[in-house]
Amino acid sequence: MSFGAGSAGFVNAGVYHMTRATDEGTGTVQLCHIFRPSLLEDVGGRIAERCVRPLVEARGVELLSWDAGSPQDAWALDLFRESFELRSADGATYEMRLCALISEIWALAFEKARPLMGDGPAAHPTHRDLRFEKTRDFVHEHYAEAIGVADIAAAGCTSTRDCFRSFKDYVGMGPAQYVRE
Repeated sequence: MSFGAGSAGFVNAGVYHMTRATDEGTGTVQLCHIFRPSLLEDVGGRIAERCVRPLVEARGVELLSWDAGSPQDAWALDLFRESFELRSADGATYEMRLCALISEIWALAFEKARPLMGDGPAAHPTHRDLRFEKTRDFVHEHYAEAIGVADIAAAGCTSTRDCFRSFKDYVGMGPAQYVRE
């Protein structure tokens, strides 16, 4: 997917992705808020149950976008812009204000994703998805160390054969290539 100037995106938790400028000479700037969804949760409460977990666990929701050329996306883009204009030098309420803006953006993402969120077993992670997440997390935690495919497979409690197959299916490359990249 390509994002034009002034656009914004939401990459859901657990989605394997990367970004790069399509035209190296344009001086592209990408701004990102990376946070755990627990930032928005009231532990064990209604917000987590009704608004956070359903979006995080929705397998059909990988990427949402807001386009600068679309009038109905203007309000969301204003929120994104405002969230990046906040500065920690703004005082003691910086984190609270940022959290409020991220919560509002999350609410917009939730509403935008609602038609994509399915019901039933296909909408939730499978055991294979969860095993792959364990292997991927292991790679991200230990990529600076000397790790092999057997180590990666063991982290996901799976065979090396399944590890190769899963990496090919989920990210289009083998586990060793994934570690290198």
